[in-house]
Amino acid sequence: QCIRDITKDIYENVIPKFSEDLLTRVPQNEMEAQKLQLSTILRNSMHSYGFNLRHLGRVRHYLKVSLEASTDKKKIEYGNCWDEILLQEIVGRCIAQLVRMKLRQVHELPHSEGQATIQVSRLFNLLLSSDDEVLRKLL
Repeated sequence: QCIRDITKDIYENVIPKFSEDLLTRVPQNEMEAQKLQLSTILRNSMHSYGFNLRHLGRVRHYLKVSLEASTDKKKIEYGNCWDEILLQEIVGRCIAQLVRMKLRQVHELPHSEGQATIQVSRLFNLLLSSDDEVLRKLL
């Protein structure tokens, strides 16, 4: 029961508060110059609030809720930039998971080093494909 209470608090209070705080985090002119660093700031901030990165989608959801409720143009600018960073982080983590999955499958085969290169190349070719049907098969 204790774990359920803590999880409920994280979902209902901590993550929404964190998402709201993102709207005031970094001035816009600094955001564009520091996009690569912002991913690190995001990860460190989430950990300092006491939750991990598996909740990125939930943070993005509450960020959008906060954006819809806001009329402050600066907050909306900040929020849109953070939304982009959150999405990049989510997509990057999904791709990394797919690569790890492919590498685990290949590791069991003979001559796995060459096979690993081929499998990862195929995966990236599929990911970069503009064919929706190919992407549906991949996922």
